[in-house]
Amino acid sequence: MSKKGLFNILLMIAICAFACWAFGEEGAAEAETGIPRIVYYQAINVFLLVAILVYFLKPKVGAFFNGRRETVLAALKEANRIKTEAENKHQEYVIKIQELQKEQDSVLEQIRRDGEETRKRIMEEAKRLSENIKNEA
Repeated sequence: MSKKGLFNILLMIAICAFACWAFGEEGAAEAETGIPRIVYYQAINVFLLVAILVYFLKPKVGAFFNGRRETVLAALKEANRIKTEAENKHQEYVIKIQELQKEQDSVLEQIRRDGEETRKRIMEEAKRLSENIKNEA
């Protein structure tokens, strides 16, 4: 048997002994004045229980919180990466929208010029036709 296993068995025996001792002294505690002795025994039991819990659970609790910390840090890093990508995409789309607006303005201006040229051409042709009709008449 290893030293750690032997230590654990002795520790459990000590806890049981203190618990039995603390609960067996109830009758004697009534005859005393002040703080009964049972309170001291119970305090020792609580202290031992806390010490044992800390001894056995410290590595597991530490590992849990370290793992949780790593998980949170990884999630935070991923969130920052996604945020940066989203900001870059947003900037790209803003630039594309500005370019589309410029292109829209240029297309509208081209349509106005074409319309104006077409109107002038139609007006000139109408004047020619009207003069031809007057001349024929």
